Amino acid sequence: MAKNRILGLAMTGLAVALALGGCSNPGQGAGAAPSGGGGTKNIALITGSYGTPAAKAAMDMLIKKGAAEGWTIKLQDTAFDYNKINSLMQDAAAQKVDAIIVGYTTPELITLGMQSATDAGVPVFGLDAGVQPVDQVTLNVTSDNPWFGKTSAQALITLMGGNGKGKRVLMLEHDPHPGVKLRTEAAREAFQAAGVDMVNQVQIKDPTSGRQEAMNDVADYVTAHPGGLDGIWAGWDDVAMGAALALKNANSDIPVTGVDGTDEGIAAIKSGTNSLKATVWQDWGTITDKLVAGMGDYFAGKKLPANLEKVEGKLITAENVSQFSK
Repeated sequence: MAKNRILGLAMTGLAVALALGGCSNPGQGAGAAPSGGGGTKNIALITGSYGTPAAKAAMDMLIKKGAAEGWTIKLQDTAFDYNKINSLMQDAAAQKVDAIIVGYTTPELITLGMQSATDAGVPVFGLDAGVQPVDQVTLNVTSDNPWFGKTSAQALITLMGGNGKGKRVLMLEHDPHPGVKLRTEAAREAFQAAGVDMVNQVQIKDPTSGRQEAMNDVADYVTAHPGGLDGIWAGWDDVAMGAALALKNANSDIPVTGVDGTDEGIAAIKSGTNSLKATVWQDWGTITDKLVAGMGDYFAGKKLPANLEKVEGKLITAENVSQFSK
């Protein structure tokens, strides 16, 4: 796969949404075992947001696993401020930390910080950071977003009766986030192949208020088109929960599917009374294991076979939700 070259000035002011996943019990011990290589290290973890429960859980997991290796990982949140990400990366590079981890960011939007790290000889690692191989990223471990999109779309088709032809679906999307965009594109392809009528494709403007936005958008649509939907596909669980709340208020029981496998989403599926009927669980246990193992190999002087690893997840439905609930 061809690698992108990071050149030019940083793009700023863009709020990239998080599509984060919950960290349920099944994944926390899964995946590659930490390598134990490299000894004590000082590492900067710089993230677009620590504010969502799933992102917080994944980064807390990463910090804990790093501590087991003898690493000190300092977390710095930026609330989607890409100027600040660039500045923090430049500071970390000047301090000659042993590594920088960028969490839930897009490398193409932090070129100044990336270049500073490269110039200082500081390796940059990614936790679900971008969707393509990037030369200046030593290793990025991320979810396989096209797989997530296709799987969640197929689950919705099943929930609508197994035959998508003529079924009417509303989609809740957020193209600024490259991962959500990829899963959305894969979901659209699956719906098109099944003959589903995508009656509306709503772009969530601000992920931090995504639940309320989704609730409002779905409420407006069902009010204007009573009986005009057979299902709702949501790009991540928080907006799926917003859609489910709107349907509850409208006394509608049409199915909703999400992506993430958050604890709240899993509980909603388990209840059997919520419109959220399926989600695709992101395996943060395996993702963080693989990232720590790769960093340990790098610190031990080993050559990494690739600088991008994609991890699939698992579909959660009423049939298997008990395996994921705490």
